Amino acid sequence: MLDSRKLSRGSLSSGIGLSIAVTPAIYLVVAFGFQLLISDSRVINSIAESWLFYPGLWQIIWNLPFYLWYRKHDQPKTAKGILIGSGIVALLNASCGGIVRIAVRA
Repeated sequence: MLDSRKLSRGSLSSGIGLSIAVTPAIYLVVAFGFQLLISDSRVINSIAESWLFYPGLWQIIWNLPFYLWYRKHDQPKTAKGILIGSGIVALLNASCGGIVRIAVRA
């Protein structure tokens, strides 16, 4: 017979889906939040530049709590899925960011 605790240890696909689905939502919330809170356009531009040029750093900042929470609640497969999803999003950010930077310089 299967133990119910073994069945509830999370899944890799739910972690990947969570990481990939939440990323655009967080980007939008942060972008609109900064525009609403800060009226000085120079500050908004500097924050937007750091947001665009260091997406991996920002992604680590919000993914780390999810990862630690799932590890703490004994769902290691979901935690691994979050790391894999973060890697996928980081690769997409790097490739799209590189294309944009090349296009801007040209």
